[in-house]
Order: sequence, then C-alpha cells, then structure tokens
Amino acid sequence: MEVQPLFSIAGEAALVEVIARRPLLAFDFDGTLAPIVPDRAAAVMTPTTASLLARVAELYPCAVISG
Repeated sequence: MEVQPLFSIAGEAALVEVIARRPLLAFDFDGTLAPIVPDRAAAVMTPTTASLLARVAELYPCAVISG
C-alpha cells in the first residue's frame, strides 16, 4: 500500500481499508498517553485521555506499551 496523506481522499480510503481489518492499536504510555515525569510510578493519564482511550478500546483491540 502506498503511503498517502491521511487528510486526503486517498488517505481516508486507506484508513477505511485498514480499519475494516480490525487492527490492534498500540499506544506508548510514557510521553504519549501520560506526560513524562521523573518518577515513572507517578505517571498517570489525564481523565480526558483515559476517557478517550476507553472509547477507542470499545471499538478496536488496544494495547498500552511501557518500558
């Protein structure tokens, strides 16, 4: 599959094709879902991020990666 800008007709068509395959969505925790903090045990997602992740996880398989 050729890489296309996401916000184009071809990019949107490619995204629809990928979504139809039920991909696993993997998210990095530190620095992506939660801010980087000096003590990694203190890293937490904001309530907004947690809510959005929960909504996405209802639609697609999700994994959170850390370490």
